Amino acid sequence: DKVKPRYPGVTAARGGVESSEAQLSQAARQWWPTGQLTFALTGSPDVRCTDPVTGQPWTSPGGNEARALANCTNTSVVDLRSGEQVLPVHGVAFNLGINLVQPIYTFGKIEAAKRAANAGIDVARAQVDKDRADVTFNATRAYWMLKWARAAKATIDDGIEKLKKWVNKMNDDIDAGKTTFTENDVVRIKLALDTAELTALDVDKALDLGLSGVRTLTDEADADIDDSELDFVDVGEEPLDWFEDAARTHRPEARMLNAGMRASRAGRDLQLAQLMPDVGLALSFTYAYAQSVDNPENAFLNHPNALGAGLALVVRYNLDVPQRLANRNKAVADDRVAVA
Repeated sequence: DKVKPRYPGVTAARGGVESSEAQLSQAARQWWPTGQLTFALTGSPDVRCTDPVTGQPWTSPGGNEARALANCTNTSVVDLRSGEQVLPVHGVAFNLGINLVQPIYTFGKIEAAKRAANAGIDVARAQVDKDRADVTFNATRAYWMLKWARAAKATIDDGIEKLKKWVNKMNDDIDAGKTTFTENDVVRIKLALDTAELTALDVDKALDLGLSGVRTLTDEADADIDDSELDFVDVGEEPLDWFEDAARTHRPEARMLNAGMRASRAGRDLQLAQLMPDVGLALSFTYAYAQSVDNPENAFLNHPNALGAGLALVVRYNLDVPQRLANRNKAVADDRVAVA
């Protein structure tokens, strides 16, 4: 109960679920319009239409604004050498532009991306269960290793003491001339004593490993287990197919494999859809204003002061077909790997 919610591996796996859910949200939002907004602000030069009668800018004496704007085939050219028409700034100029593309049909690209993201969520959730099961297993192993090692140490220490007494007794009897024991008997008991002392070293190692495991997993330097005695527990008897079903169906690793296969299938479909074009609506809006620049009344001339919008049906297709074909082949191979 202590390690399940706090273990870093479980915490990281939960973060993986959040990341996968964000990827699903990202895939779903591909249906949203995309584009750009630009805004430019600068100073405005003094550029006026030429009056066709006077041959001078209409702001000159005798000029006519309406006549100049209606027949604006010539302007007072900005002279960068003198800078009089540029500096000091004669006004403000800005341009606002918005361009958006709303997807209408993508030949399954977005749907495949969403299926892959959903499969990724299932993989991430199974990863949480796997890491939780792993840390539970490690905690259980550390607990029973320590429990067994303490019980075994008491038993083996007692056995070593008795074996030492036997060795001393047998040596004393042989030195006294008694024929109850032989030298071979002493050798066998000494061999048993050496084996017990080697086993005691393994038990000491298990003690250190078990206690260190308990304290590492709980992240408490003084953590320890209860001191109840070991006892037998009836865990039941199940047939082989019960364990096979549990391994194939319920283990997180099996669920991760199934979800991974769905993700690879979605990836294969996505790469096929990438070979197709995208169909959408293109929307545009422009507003431009230059305070001291004339706006001619002619559709074929540049309009520094403008307000416009556009709507068009567009088909977009990238021409990197060889690269996309290679990606498709790789996705098909990856899918075969996942199935296998």
